[in-house]
Amino acid sequence: MPGRQQTQWSPIRTPGRSSGPNWPWRYWSRRRRRRFARTVVVGFTLLVLLIVVATQCGSDDSTTLSTATTTTAKRATTTIKPVVVTAGVLAKKLPGATYDLPATIAANRIIVVGGLNPTKQSTLKVWSIDPTTGDTQNIAKLDVARHESSLGVLGTNVFSFGGTTKAGVIDTIDSVTVGANALATVGKLPGARSEAVGITDAAGPTLYVVGGWNGKDPTNDVISTVDGVTFQTRAQLKEPVRSPAVTLQGNSLWVFGGQWNDVPSASIQRIDLSTGTAEVVAKLPAALTNAMAFTIGDTVYLAGGRQGQTRSNEVRRFDPTTFTLTPVTTLPAGLSDAGVAVLGSTAYLVGGLNPNPSNLVVTVTVT
Repeated sequence: MPGRQQTQWSPIRTPGRSSGPNWPWRYWSRRRRRRFARTVVVGFTLLVLLIVVATQCGSDDSTTLSTATTTTAKRATTTIKPVVVTAGVLAKKLPGATYDLPATIAANRIIVVGGLNPTKQSTLKVWSIDPTTGDTQNIAKLDVARHESSLGVLGTNVFSFGGTTKAGVIDTIDSVTVGANALATVGKLPGARSEAVGITDAAGPTLYVVGGWNGKDPTNDVISTVDGVTFQTRAQLKEPVRSPAVTLQGNSLWVFGGQWNDVPSASIQRIDLSTGTAEVVAKLPAALTNAMAFTIGDTVYLAGGRQGQTRSNEVRRFDPTTFTLTPVTTLPAGLSDAGVAVLGSTAYLVGGLNPNPSNLVVTVTVT
């Protein structure tokens, strides 16, 4: 520019080195070259950091994906799918009101044995109930009236274990052959037992007897049989309970509530049949006794039961991964002390107290 002298920067040579190619920075000042060097160092450092972070994020993403995949796979067997649950009543009533009776399924019929009548007397009945209409047949007669026994099925034979009679708790095993309508006393339990729950695992086939008492002490041993007359101990309950709600899901026996020494329990106990161990895994929102548990598909449900002086009409779905219960429907009335049996996608709650003795068969259907 006119009036000003233009300054030309000379390249800075490093002693002992040739000037090399004619790179632009040969004409930069030392100050500018230092700034450039710092910029290069900072940029390189940031690049390295970005690579490290990206690598770690990639690793974390892989871990997260792996964990999520593992969790999903693990929960796949217990994932609770959306369902519609409805409650109803069979059209035909029972021949008489009854409660404290066990129920099971044999030859596509609901079988119930014994129980108490409205005058609190044990009965001799063995009923076969049509699960579609409610039509009831008397198919046998017990030798000794009883209630609070437990049932299981092997083939067409229904086994009745123990129970309470006028004389006290018994150890008798009776077998009812459905179809032939024949009843016989076939053996004895390892000890007297009442207010226990019988569970049939058709895949075994194996029968389990869970909880109860012998008239004085709790029977904490969980026993099983494959022939109805010989037994082995599979586990020990962590807490003694009479009249719990029990159901089988895979290799787990779930035990809800119950009572001991007139104290209702809020415990949820899990018996792992593959290891023979039992533990208290969680607590119910409130103590519960004489409820009914059942499994439809691979999902566990808990219905009714006594909470203090009231009876619940809730049917709740149980999540075995979180040990939580979610209401899914309501029974026609509060109900406890009913027999429970499952056929297909329907559970049948036979008799019970609401709070008076009931002559209804309540249905809970999952679709």
